[in-house]
Amino acid sequence: EIESSLEQLKKLNVLAVGDIIIDIYTFVSPKGRAIKDPILSTGFEHEEKYAGGILAISNHLSSYVNKIKLVSLIGNKNPFSEFIKQSLAKNIELKAFVKKNATTNIKKRYVDYYRNNKLFKVEYINDEPISVALTREIVDFLSKEIKKYDMVIVGDFGHGFINDSIRGVLEEDSRCLSINVQSNSSNM
Repeated sequence: EIESSLEQLKKLNVLAVGDIIIDIYTFVSPKGRAIKDPILSTGFEHEEKYAGGILAISNHLSSYVNKIKLVSLIGNKNPFSEFIKQSLAKNIELKAFVKKNATTNIKKRYVDYYRNNKLFKVEYINDEPISVALTREIVDFLSKEIKKYDMVIVGDFGHGFINDSIRGVLEEDSRCLSINVQSNSSNM
């Protein structure tokens, strides 16, 4: 019965909408307190990069459904376009809108290599509201596309992509709407 239900999911036409996050983990080995400054001195070990946010949600969904259309926002300063394309499963089609004067959202965590404890995080996020023109472009696109989909899945991490106008289209025009909305240190 479970297998049959999972097989039925493959037929769903899914639209995923939300914030792209590039998660970077920089592993360091603590050396001790620096002599000249009251800071922790560390040595670089290695770095790992992951597709987070709506990218991770879409990749998880891709093993259950045949096709996903992903709508998101990238920055024009550091778009991570190649990394994003390489990170997506083959059955995901990306429609990326570009936010000016912004980087694609990056959350860079520094991690103690030996204990695997996170030491601190640096975020590269321009969470200023998107422009009226960009909002109109996204709303126009969603208004034309959204009715083609059986289900809309939203990953809103509070980084300025989903505003009232976009939310309105998602709420009013989706056949089935599923959302993941988070409060975090960036959007409190």
